[in-house]
Amino acid sequence: MEKSKVVKQIEGTLLRVISYKDKPDVVFCVFDTSPSGLEEERLIYDSYLNIYGCTIRDGYNFDAAYKEVIEHDDFDYVTSVLRYSVRSTFEIKISSLYSDKKSEDDPLIKTLNEIANNNKKAFNQIKKLYYHHVAEIDCFKIIDKPA
Repeated sequence: MEKSKVVKQIEGTLLRVISYKDKPDVVFCVFDTSPSGLEEERLIYDSYLNIYGCTIRDGYNFDAAYKEVIEHDDFDYVTSVLRYSVRSTFEIKISSLYSDKKSEDDPLIKTLNEIANNNKKAFNQIKKLYYHHVAEIDCFKIIDKPA
C-alpha cells in the first residue's frame, strides 16, 4: 500500500480509537513485526502498527507506574493500571513508510506527530500518546500530559 494510504489508515484508526465511547486516556501505538507467510522454507515478516486505547483505572497513577516500568524493565507495571478498551491489531501494514532508506528520522514518529498536531481538538482529552517497538520498554512520547 502506498505511503499516503497508510498515513490515512493510521489517522482514521487513531481518530476512531480516541473517540471510542469509553474515552481513552492513554493510547499506545506499537510497531510489531510478525510472520506473514513462508517463502523457500523461511518466514516472511511484515511490519504492523497496532493501536491500543486505554483508560486509567480509578485511584491509579499512570506516571508512577511508568517510572516503575523503566526502573524494573517490566511493562506489566503499566498494564496493571490500565483498562484496555479498544484496539486495532495487525490491520495497518506500515512497511511502505520505511521504503526510503535515506531518512534518519523514524517516519512513523513523524506521522504520529503530524496526526496529533493536525487534530488537536480531537486529541485534547488524550493524556498519553506513546509509540514503541513491541520488543522495547522505552516509549517515544508524542503526547505526555500528567496522568
